[in-house]
Amino acid sequence: FTLRLSLYQVIALQMRFYKNTSWREDHGVASSRHLHCSSPDTDEQMWFRLREDTGLIAAVQGILLPRCVLVLCCLLADYFLPDHVPDASVRRYDGAAWHERAFTRWDSAQFLTVAQDGYREEPQLAFFPFFPGVIREIASWTPLTLPWSGVVLNLLLSVVIGIALLKLTIVCRVSASGEQGTRTSIPPAASPGASEPRENSSLDFGAIVRLHEKLWFWVCVNPALVFFVVNYSESSYAAAHFTACWLLEKGSNVNVLLPAIGFFLASATRANGILSLVLIALHPDSNPLCGKWMRFTVLATAAVLPFLLVEGFAAERFDFSHKVPSTSGVLFDEASSTADRWLFLPEFRLQSAYATVQEKYWNNGFLRYWQLRKLPNFFLAGPMLWMVYGYVAPAVAKKLIACFQPQSGEEKSITKRERLLLRMVRDPFLKYELHTILLVTFVFLNAHVETITRLAWASSPILYWLALRPDLQSFF
Repeated sequence: FTLRLSLYQVIALQMRFYKNTSWREDHGVASSRHLHCSSPDTDEQMWFRLREDTGLIAAVQGILLPRCVLVLCCLLADYFLPDHVPDASVRRYDGAAWHERAFTRWDSAQFLTVAQDGYREEPQLAFFPFFPGVIREIASWTPLTLPWSGVVLNLLLSVVIGIALLKLTIVCRVSASGEQGTRTSIPPAASPGASEPRENSSLDFGAIVRLHEKLWFWVCVNPALVFFVVNYSESSYAAAHFTACWLLEKGSNVNVLLPAIGFFLASATRANGILSLVLIALHPDSNPLCGKWMRFTVLATAAVLPFLLVEGFAAERFDFSHKVPSTSGVLFDEASSTADRWLFLPEFRLQSAYATVQEKYWNNGFLRYWQLRKLPNFFLAGPMLWMVYGYVAPAVAKKLIACFQPQSGEEKSITKRERLLLRMVRDPFLKYELHTILLVTFVFLNAHVETITRLAWASSPILYWLALRPDLQSFF
């Protein structure tokens, strides 16, 4: 908790410096134009240096090694610090060796149990199958145990997260500055407070090289870092989601099946992957109102299909006409006579099995977590709520208001609805801001509020960009 607060303090200080342009000049943070003009290298030479500085080897050195240090810290903390004794209802993973106990706590025990035995109990339906399925295969093909298979997988995926975030950031920046040209007939969105067009629209290679250092720092050290290392699905989801977003931003230059695979894997990892529909619908190359029905259908189906498959699997495992779920939570307990009858309600088929399990075992639901005794958890999520509602939400409000204000040179015949649509789908950052607000608001109202931190840092590139902007204002 102390580490998380200190990290939020670092972000807060950077936000303050972002508003102080004199600070940037005094410390030698030059503008994009100056950096580009002072470089004697050709574009080919700078791209070669860029690939060297931001390639796989650099990612391993900048991301993987610090993550390995954190794994060592987890082992030392588990060995020297006394264990917390949780409630008896919390799942335990039996048989873990002393060097595995640090990676088998809380939800890690659920994922490891699913990987080992499959779905045998109702609460396990809340944990989607991709992550436990992968670590089961790794453990079967390598000498690693299940706990260490998950840790090694998360370490390797951290490199994928860093590279995908870097490429996504560069593509969005290029799209925002119009350096790839207008991909559709949509005019550039008016963004209040955005910088004026630069005199030299070439890419700032120096800023990109500095970008990967700052970006990978926040990949390695973010307030939800521990969940990216232990056997949680945050790393798997972030790797698939950020890669899919990067491929989505590349537009028609990439086969539609590639981002579709990414969104499919993300939704097969976590239920909030279904919120990717916001990103898909607002992208100009997959917006159905722009005539991109085929691409939208493929991507939307990929994002929704895993959730529907999990629902179908739950319906198949629960035989409604013969089987009765026991009060102990074990599936297909024939001997149970005092079972919960929720499976046999007529409206069950209109309900989500995932939502029902979340409500039954974790007390999730609209405002159900809003209790006085849960107030400390709201304080724990306070910094994240402050970042989203204090910075992201006001920026989105200004952009949406500007959508109804005509710009100079814009056709007068265009309607307000068309202007709103065109500017929303053309702004490369707006859809990620809306996605972040929607995710945080949904969790804030319907789920355990303390999970906002890890869910948002695994789903939203906006948080990383918000931490980067003070040092790289010229890049954005």
